[in-house]
Amino acid sequence: GQAAFKLYETVFLSLPTEEIGHYLLADKSTLTRLFELVTGQSNQIEDLDHSKSIFARLIGDLSKQGVLKGEDIDRHGLRNKAIGALAASMHSSHDDTIDEDEHSLSRVCMDALASLLMVNGEIDMGAVEAKALATTTGKLLSSTLLERFFTHASMESNFDLDHSRERHSIASSSEARLLCAIASFPETLGILRECGGLEAISLIAAQGEIAAISAIRKASEHSPASIVSVDAHLSIMDALIDVESKLLSSGPDASQQRNIAIESMQIICLLCHSCETKEAVLGAEQCSACLSLALDIVSACCLHYTKGLAQESDGHAISTPAKPRRNEVKPDKKTLDGELKMGDAVTVVSSSSPAREDSSSPSKLQGVVAHLGPVQFAPGSDWIGVKLTGESAGLGRNDGSVEGVIYFDSSEKCGMFARRVNVKKSEAPDIIQRELAEERFDEPSNKANHWSKLMTENPSLEHEAFALLLALSARRDIRDSLMSSPSLFRDVSRVAELRKSEMIGLQVEAVSLLASFSVNLPEPNAEMTSLLTSVVVTRTKVLQQSRDKRELCGSKRLIVHALSGLQNLFCGLMTEDEKSKAIRNTSDLFVFVVDSLYIGSKSKRMAASSLDGEVFFHLTSLFVMGLGCSKELIHTKTVASLMRYIMMASGLTSLDCFVPASAEEHWIGALGHCLVCLTYILSESAQQQMGTTFDCVLATVEGTMPGKLKLCLESLSSVAARQIISKLERLRG
Repeated sequence: GQAAFKLYETVFLSLPTEEIGHYLLADKSTLTRLFELVTGQSNQIEDLDHSKSIFARLIGDLSKQGVLKGEDIDRHGLRNKAIGALAASMHSSHDDTIDEDEHSLSRVCMDALASLLMVNGEIDMGAVEAKALATTTGKLLSSTLLERFFTHASMESNFDLDHSRERHSIASSSEARLLCAIASFPETLGILRECGGLEAISLIAAQGEIAAISAIRKASEHSPASIVSVDAHLSIMDALIDVESKLLSSGPDASQQRNIAIESMQIICLLCHSCETKEAVLGAEQCSACLSLALDIVSACCLHYTKGLAQESDGHAISTPAKPRRNEVKPDKKTLDGELKMGDAVTVVSSSSPAREDSSSPSKLQGVVAHLGPVQFAPGSDWIGVKLTGESAGLGRNDGSVEGVIYFDSSEKCGMFARRVNVKKSEAPDIIQRELAEERFDEPSNKANHWSKLMTENPSLEHEAFALLLALSARRDIRDSLMSSPSLFRDVSRVAELRKSEMIGLQVEAVSLLASFSVNLPEPNAEMTSLLTSVVVTRTKVLQQSRDKRELCGSKRLIVHALSGLQNLFCGLMTEDEKSKAIRNTSDLFVFVVDSLYIGSKSKRMAASSLDGEVFFHLTSLFVMGLGCSKELIHTKTVASLMRYIMMASGLTSLDCFVPASAEEHWIGALGHCLVCLTYILSESAQQQMGTTFDCVLATVEGTMPGKLKLCLESLSSVAARQIISKLERLRG
């Protein structure tokens, strides 16, 4: 054996690497023998460590030069032997860490192992392999990485040096990538927790290494407490904040930074949803910075998507690309004659009367320039959009939008448009000057502009930003801050009002956030009430007109969140007029969805889902809340639909109108609400208000099968059902 080894050293190793690889890969037994020699099995050589080093270096060199590849080993079925041999060789130097010297045995084996596991630039392994590697190399990898990070941290602290480049080099090393790949499997978490692996991965993640962040995200799904126990949540927050810093400075790879931001926000949300880790995340010092970052993303989202909104009208794209787009006007943009610019105080003279110099004339309104240039509702490029201020506020014609196109943002009746000839530059009174100082004129911050670089057709980043705002709002002071932010409400409202079917998921997130705020509103908020009611109205039209399944499903989710918000506002935070409007709009929706199922085909009833049940549940919940304070429910169509729903959801499978999904909890809850509503409505005064009798309504509903409602009510055996039967008989008598 010793003589053969000497021959191998002097002759075989002098051959070109490609030729050596050819001999080794030609025969499985030869390659198997090589791996056994690396581990010391059947090795009769006197200097065992030296021989193991020589054979391991050969594998490393072959791998490094691309002669020996992972697929070659897989082809011979020797993957496990190769992993075991290289992992064992990494320990042969008896050091606690992997040497940084590229010629050292541990370094050669480490790089070779990473190379053999590499597929398309990523380390690929199975759960069994990951657990085996965690057991054999987890401590070595963790110790190596922790020592290097701590060494550079100490040098930075003692000598005031910037070692950020060195830290990033550690985070992208072979051992860091291998450790992150191992940590991607829940089976390895316990092993890595014991040997310091999670601490090492936490430090890697803080450098913005996406593999480490992905590993922490997977670990958060299975063991969130283990992540917080090593302060990995702080590293994730740091990585997220660092994305913004990089965007503001050098402009790195946008795709990578986008992925880092998305996964980081996902981790924070996961930890916020866990009772074990929620307080640690919400109490972190970085929480405020993450909140600010999420707000900037929402602003960028609003900017990005409402630019396209100006090209749409009632959901249909306009074919003339030369039309002006939302937010394309810069603050310093001037008209052709150079007299006016964004933010200038102006006086608007009614276009119906000639301009006069008498400033006391009631035909003159005070405001500031909020839009310059062409509009879609009229020809010409000399249009001025004015946001009315001071005593003129409330005397306008719109809120900055016309025919579904948003040109600027203002309160209702505080916006107007006029021709240039009817607009005069003026000196703003003190009160208006103060308003001007506080105005943003819809111009996004630099941070929002930079985040807009990461906006793509896939709104995952925006989804996670909304989810992060919702998660962080669990902390009371953060929630109060968000609820008092007019800019957030404005941005969220605009996203909620988007008319793009592909953005439906994003709109659901926006309305969900608003609905969550409605639970804690200290006082009435007419804007929120109006927006949530508007969502119900617009989405009712979508349900009536659209055939796009994704849009229909998203619209139902939007309606559920909007109705949830309206329920939170209904008692104590809405005026009587607002209540009546809400009940009127929701009853119209209820009539449509019930009738479309009852009168529609059997296949439609068979396809009814739990989501439909949620819609019915929230609709009828609002009906119950409105009993006694609104007469909007006492209409023939609404009463007929209440009866139809009871028959569909009663559980009588023998009836054609039976809906299989009605056994689910939301359907059952809605059934209870319908029974309560119908019990309340059945009265002589209600018949007078409807202008017809309940018998006539019932005859229309039952059609050719009289007595169907009574049959359904008797099958329910509830107090409310018996009361309805009794009341109908009494009214009939």
